[in-house]
Amino acid sequence: MKRRMFIAALICLTLVLLTACENSEMKNDGIVSSDVSSESVTEQQSVSEEMQSADGNLSDTDSAEQFQTEEETRKAYVIVSFQAVEGAAIYDIEYDSNTRLPVSCRFHKKCESCGYVSNSNGQARGNFTTSYHCDKCGNNQHVEITASFDWVDVRD
Repeated sequence: MKRRMFIAALICLTLVLLTACENSEMKNDGIVSSDVSSESVTEQQSVSEEMQSADGNLSDTDSAEQFQTEEETRKAYVIVSFQAVEGAAIYDIEYDSNTRLPVSCRFHKKCESCGYVSNSNGQARGNFTTSYHCDKCGNNQHVEITASFDWVDVRD
């Protein structure tokens, strides 16, 4: 009795698989088999025509390549360089990872009279002005760092 039930279940499963395979569309290397109805072929043609008209009569690969090569740019007023006018020694400039433009600079305060450079660190993110009292000679020193700004094309 168990053997008959097992054989009946296998036959049912085989029939279900055969009918599923007959109704499915078979594709080999991008070529649709002859079992495909004419309705699905016309749908594919209309979809491809719509894509061509939307892309300005470009193929799918051409439009994808064009999209990847065109990068959106915009004009931005950004810092292009830093300069120590007086009382400072710039030792590090930090750059933006996307635009490769300077963002900030690090500096040491420097006495213009005796040439002593302090160990204290400062950071400027644009034009910067302060004063510095020299530990070595006691001179009050003016510290000024200027940032040069310019309009630049920046990628988003």
